[in-house]
Amino acid sequence: MRLSAATYYADFVVFPAGAVALVTAGAWTMPTADLPFMALALLAGIALWPLAEYVLHRWAFHRLPPMKGMHEAHHRQGRALIGTPWWISLPLVAVVVLLPAYFAVGFGYAAGFTAGLMLGYASYMIVHHGVHHWSIESGTFADRLRRRHALHHRSDGGGRFKPGNYGVVTGFWDRVFGTDLGLAPARAQPRGPASSPPSEPGKG
Repeated sequence: MRLSAATYYADFVVFPAGAVALVTAGAWTMPTADLPFMALALLAGIALWPLAEYVLHRWAFHRLPPMKGMHEAHHRQGRALIGTPWWISLPLVAVVVLLPAYFAVGFGYAAGFTAGLMLGYASYMIVHHGVHHWSIESGTFADRLRRRHALHHRSDGGGRFKPGNYGVVTGFWDRVFGTDLGLAPARAQPRGPASSPPSEPGKG
């Protein structure tokens, strides 16, 4: 859905702050000797995020309503503030991740793991926002991320988008699952932000 600027940018604060709150609450409930294992749970959540991002992007955003319709609107208008408001996404994280993990391993480890996923999601939001809105210097690592994502947005001219490059933070899982499209040519990229990634004949 189209969001107000305040709601859109709130995610950049709410999720990191929520992760810090979870880690603090989890650490408070655990013996000091168990804190290193909670830190491992946090790192596990961070490490798992790229796979979760890939799965969500490939199968949920591109196949499941209403996320599919919302994501198609994002494809058509790359710079529009389209997304899920935090008051929906944050409770979903609690229900889908935190609660099952709590019943499986206890609150402290569940809090660490969930916080790691939330930090991963925050990194995705920053990178995804950046490749659509920031002026990025050519030849940098950020430029490579932008050029990867540009191919994900590449249309065949008939409104169909070539499937691939689902990973935004990293292309690792695209390479594993055979959906890596490579990079858009550097010469096709504007130096400043654009309303949508450029298109080239034959890339759809």
